[in-house]
Amino acid sequence: MTGRDPRSLPSASPTGSAIQDKTFTLLAPHTLKTVRAWTYERALPFWIAHGIDPLHGGPVELLEYDGAALKHVPATRRTRVCGRQLYVFSQAHLLGLRGALDAADQVFSYMTTKLWMGADRGWCRTASAEGIPLDLTPDLYDFAFCLYGLAWYLEASGRQIALEYANQTLDLVENLFRHGSEAGFHNTFPPTLPRQQNPHMHLLEAVLKLQTVIPARHHIRIARELTDLFVQRLYQPQSKALPEFFTDGLQPIAEACGAIRIEPGHHFEWAWILAQHQLLTGEDHSGLIHDLVLTAETLGVCQTSGLTLNAVDHTGKQLDTQSRTWPNTERIKGWLGLYEVTGTSPWPQVESACSALFRFHLGPCVPEGLWVDAFTQDGRLQTATTPASTFYHILLAFCEILRLAPE
Repeated sequence: MTGRDPRSLPSASPTGSAIQDKTFTLLAPHTLKTVRAWTYERALPFWIAHGIDPLHGGPVELLEYDGAALKHVPATRRTRVCGRQLYVFSQAHLLGLRGALDAADQVFSYMTTKLWMGADRGWCRTASAEGIPLDLTPDLYDFAFCLYGLAWYLEASGRQIALEYANQTLDLVENLFRHGSEAGFHNTFPPTLPRQQNPHMHLLEAVLKLQTVIPARHHIRIARELTDLFVQRLYQPQSKALPEFFTDGLQPIAEACGAIRIEPGHHFEWAWILAQHQLLTGEDHSGLIHDLVLTAETLGVCQTSGLTLNAVDHTGKQLDTQSRTWPNTERIKGWLGLYEVTGTSPWPQVESACSALFRFHLGPCVPEGLWVDAFTQDGRLQTATTPASTFYHILLAFCEILRLAPE
């Protein structure tokens, strides 16, 4: 699949928009019912029951399925997955799911006893299944998800110790990762290249969530710094695209094939996060949100299958022939973010994304409550395991549907 060059696409403007459909349409009742049932009756009860390692504690990394058979897969534990699952179980408790807070408590206990290296280093990157730290590298991506999970856990549990860890985490972000001469933050400590947009995106997401739970001026300051970084340095207005990788001086870096890698899922994800920032602070990002969604929808969605592609270049040429679960969920969020700040109807695209998800990733080839992580764009299965890391994406997208879809 190839698409049009986004440089030829109309921009949003105060007087008009390339996405102008503000007609009042509804999500199909069957789709809304399916999303609600999958969330409340299948996925969350299943993961509350099976998502904690019964032998070693902490959240499982992978579940393997063979028909109806299910087993845990011993795997290196990633700190980022613990942060994501802390969100999942905290959100589940706020939705009223029995046993969810106990699961969140277990994840929090595992994180703080096995993965925390102290106030001078923060979170390790990985640990063994038994909870023995393996990679001690402080990683901004991991810190962002720990901060995000802690904010949700604080809201769900009210435990002030969660705020203490959140504050220490944010202090370490400032002290370990801040770039000395350029804008933004390093990926790791010690610094490594290339620099990436992705950790900045998730740090913004985490700080915004923390602000909704415990308002503070420095949360808003960091959020403003990150949105300015995106607008002024990361986003490329001429191509209306967001590169993934950058030099130390924040110049985009091409792939080995010579193309700049663009991930449509991250365009949609940034659109939703910028919408949350606009709703929280009143700063207008609506034109940028529009262009992010339009570029991703035009270049990154297969018109045949409805699947969102993993990666393309600025012309829509595929750099990755697979479609993972998460970009399809971010398509939902991106359109809903645009809807909240402009009133543009998102429901045809949300319907399309849900259809693709339930046809492929959440479909009949896996037990209810699980997912297939990757398909080719023509629908060929690529994996036979369910990574826990993906649930954060699915749950957040489905909760947004349930929050915003008219009954």
